[in-house]
Amino acid sequence: MKGRPLGGRPGFAFAALCAAVRREASFRTQLAFAASTGIALEGVVDLLHPGHHPEIGVGKDIAAGAVLVAAMSAVIVAAAMVVDTLELLR
Repeated sequence: MKGRPLGGRPGFAFAALCAAVRREASFRTQLAFAASTGIALEGVVDLLHPGHHPEIGVGKDIAAGAVLVAAMSAVIVAAAMVVDTLELLR
């Protein structure tokens, strides 16, 4: 990735994330767990407070951010495993 513009780099990260989702069952399970937790939180909050409130929006955004962190963490772990495997093959 050296010498490439910063704007193009997220595309590589997104492609890697898509590959991980397609290839790794455990990755999909972890994302499904994180996403379903966020969806459950949103459902309960919407039931308890159906109107719009800025703080509820912040809480929902934080839950969505937690899903993103889980996805990024899974990508980092998968990348570390790939690097470790490649080093063992040398």
